[in-house]
Amino acid sequence: MTKKTNCFLKISSNVINLDEDGRPEGEVEKDELCVAGALNAEGDAITLSYKEEREGSSVLCKITARGDEVKVSRRGDVISDMLFSPGKIHKSVYKVPPFSFDMEISALKIENGLKRDGGVLSLLYGMTVGGAKKRCRMKIEAFLDNE
Repeated sequence: MTKKTNCFLKISSNVINLDEDGRPEGEVEKDELCVAGALNAEGDAITLSYKEEREGSSVLCKITARGDEVKVSRRGDVISDMLFSPGKIHKSVYKVPPFSFDMEISALKIENGLKRDGGVLSLLYGMTVGGAKKRCRMKIEAFLDNE
């Protein structure tokens, strides 16, 4: 049975650029976004969807978490598909039209606490985009809109 509910999302991320030897380089890039969205519960999957609007760009985002596997799809001024699955490397393309970059994701740790009534999803992963290596941490908190 499907249950779709309005929710609020708080999305926090930290990105550390890595040098050729995998050591941290430069300042940590921190970002936080609070946005209205929707939580859709179907079977054992929880899907969060929202629209990200910043600096004149617009991106529709969809995050589907099922157990220890997470899919992130972004469409709009940024186009990307990411799959986080323990022990697997996911290769895809990150597009910011007219540019495209090869992208590789390696999930290091997935903590999926999302439920029908909200919760927290935490991802720790390695990412290479256009040859630039990064270590990333993302935390997504979903709070139901009880109005």
